[in-house]
Amino acid sequence: MKSALPLITASFLSWSYVLAEPPAASPPVVLAASQGVGEQARRDGWQSACLAVDLIHVKEGFPGLKAWLEDFKQADAAVTAAGAKAALPDLKIDQLVTGNHNFWAAYYEIVPGDPALSLLHSGLLLAGGEAQRASAIATIGLQRPSIPNSFRKGLQRVIDRAYAAQEAAIELTKVGVQLHDEKKFPEALTKYDAALKLWANCGWTHYERGFTLRTMATKTAGDQPGSAGSEPPEVVRAFARARQHDPLQIPAYQSPDPVILKSLPPLTQKVKPAWVKLEADPAHTLSDPDLKSLAEGFQRAGIHDYALAAHSVMVARAGRYLPSDVIWISDSLAEIAPGPATEKALQMLEGKELHLLTLVPIVPPPAEEK
Repeated sequence: MKSALPLITASFLSWSYVLAEPPAASPPVVLAASQGVGEQARRDGWQSACLAVDLIHVKEGFPGLKAWLEDFKQADAAVTAAGAKAALPDLKIDQLVTGNHNFWAAYYEIVPGDPALSLLHSGLLLAGGEAQRASAIATIGLQRPSIPNSFRKGLQRVIDRAYAAQEAAIELTKVGVQLHDEKKFPEALTKYDAALKLWANCGWTHYERGFTLRTMATKTAGDQPGSAGSEPPEVVRAFARARQHDPLQIPAYQSPDPVILKSLPPLTQKVKPAWVKLEADPAHTLSDPDLKSLAEGFQRAGIHDYALAAHSVMVARAGRYLPSDVIWISDSLAEIAPGPATEKALQMLEGKELHLLTLVPIVPPPAEEK
């Protein structure tokens, strides 16, 4: 029988934790007339993240949180300096969040699947202009059981604002696709370029732009699309941007590069069957096998931030870390954010006593009778 690391569901009250009031509704930010829906969405994301940060009160024993809060303070100072009515500055979100070993060390010093942590993670991504990634992280976070209604609404708001930020770009991209289908390729590219001026990080637009460029190159060269060595650099760049800003833009993984192509099977076989259920109904609760399939598929496809978020919800549902969980987490952290802070976090997870911070106390569901 495998020995389990500390049981977490039964240990909530023995940990260090913060009793958090539900986040109060923030007054809407009044932007300059030149700022549009996209900038409002980014501001909303920043406000959501700040609400979550306000719940973090640490004294001793949480080195990852302390280190990352210093990183956050630098970003907050830049936002403050820009002014309340100005566009948010470039938050360098991959440096602040996704690739930051302090962030992931902090992540694993908090109870798995804590709704405030999901709100912080998704809100920062939205503030950093990564709308589709923010929506995905919030969607995964909603799979955590027993989320208080106020935080459920907060995560849903991130999803809604992420779509609103991209909506105008999406509509122009639809026009571009129609023009592509009519073989009006230069006109299609004009629409895609206009869409990217509205939301530069729209993964779907980058993909469709790359697809049109590939089609034009194919017609010129007489090659088959995607044949080895036939991809022009601008097509490669467009598809890379599509994958960067929307890792679930599955067609963008069709590539002559075998490293990229190997992500397709886990995405189509393990991720997509579960994810389409959430696309059809964001309120749908995935079964434990579906959630596991999602996490494994993300990891095998190299989408490690999504993988870690989904795995965290798996641990929250199970109520404990197993030794195999730490190995699993280690594999993804080694790819996404290696560093001394994450090494210390992993050592902490392997310890006999696990002291984690609870931002939003949740009453666990009754244990199933065996």
